[in-house]
Amino acid sequence: MKKSGDWRRRPSSPEAGVTGDRNLALQASLVDEMAILLEKAEAMLDELLVNLKHLLLQLN
Repeated sequence: MKKSGDWRRRPSSPEAGVTGDRNLALQASLVDEMAILLEKAEAMLDELLVNLKHLLLQLN
């Protein structure tokens, strides 16, 4: 496991959920930049947050 100060450390979805950090959630979805474009990732994340709002902690 990499140290938290390591610039190569990849963000994780669970970490985003625990911290409530929307940007971290977006970064976690872009770990493989060849899988999805930024604009599509943002739209997908926004749709997920709206539809699952009742199940999630508030993201900032």
